[in-house]
Amino acid sequence: MFAFLARAPIGRKMAYLLFLPIAGLLTFGAMTTYHNATLADQMAKVSTLAALAPSLNAVIHELQKERGRSAGFIGSKGKQFSKDLPEQRQRTDESRVALNAALAVFPTADYGSNLVSLLNKATENLALLSERRDAVSGLKSSIGDMAKYYTGTIASLIKIIERMALLSTNVEVTRTIVTYTAFLEAKERAGIERAMGAAGFGSGGFRPEIYTRFIQLIANQDTYLEVFATYATAAQKQFLADTLQGPAVDAVAKMRTIAIDSPMGGLQGVDASTWFATVTDKINLMKAVEDRIVKDLVTQADTIRRQALAEFWQVLAGSLALLVATIVLVVAVVRDITQPVKAMQKVMDDLAVGNLDI
Repeated sequence: MFAFLARAPIGRKMAYLLFLPIAGLLTFGAMTTYHNATLADQMAKVSTLAALAPSLNAVIHELQKERGRSAGFIGSKGKQFSKDLPEQRQRTDESRVALNAALAVFPTADYGSNLVSLLNKATENLALLSERRDAVSGLKSSIGDMAKYYTGTIASLIKIIERMALLSTNVEVTRTIVTYTAFLEAKERAGIERAMGAAGFGSGGFRPEIYTRFIQLIANQDTYLEVFATYATAAQKQFLADTLQGPAVDAVAKMRTIAIDSPMGGLQGVDASTWFATVTDKINLMKAVEDRIVKDLVTQADTIRRQALAEFWQVLAGSLALLVATIVLVVAVVRDITQPVKAMQKVMDDLAVGNLDI
């Protein structure tokens, strides 16, 4: 190897000398630009999916209310919610129209087959809504069967949102996604609690299976809210504390106690309509918190995307500028060394052939 270098022209030796630094520079620049390009792409996908989340959440929110009113309607054998249920179904349909419009421009193909499967599953579930409504209206569905359908459909929509967690490798964004999905799950358990409460208060008493489910749902909410508290920012936790308070929250706590104590103390005059209206006011407050978190997520993802793109162009431009400057400098140095050597070699050649005039 050293013999090979000894025979090489000086210009080539200079090129060999600078090969590794230039290769290292190019490798570092390529890795950095690739990382920033990948991060920007991830954040763009997270932001786009998060921007779809409000449309998904609107359908989820209306389906949750429809589930609760359907439970009250079945539990009271059609005596309660007969007027409210058709109006609620219309609001659910309006939210579905808005979701379909959002999905029409959503770049589904950019997210791979897994998200496509989740969207197809949710679409298939929603296609059965009319059939399920007919069964509720004709009192041909039990509360359990009705709740199973609505809860499964809502779960399929939530899974689409939860897909965001697999799109990000950024720790802070993933933390916000976990915060968001934990709160979504807590709100969903509150929605099921509303339905079970409507069934219990509507039928004049909590049957054992509904009573047990009611108690479980309260515990489930506490668990998900603990996850929220673990990952949420101080500002998000404060917003929850400031928002989730007031007469509706206090009244729900009292009616919960009545429901829990109902095997011994009865329902104390609480009916399904009162329960439903009050707990809906509370869940609407939770919806405001949910909207705040998704807004934080979109802002965070967009900020990181812009920073990554800026760094991408900065590193790319810097790497190219350094490469060009290095090449120009190498050429200049090589020429500065080789030209005098070549001139001296010519003089020596002339002397060798007897030209002493020089």
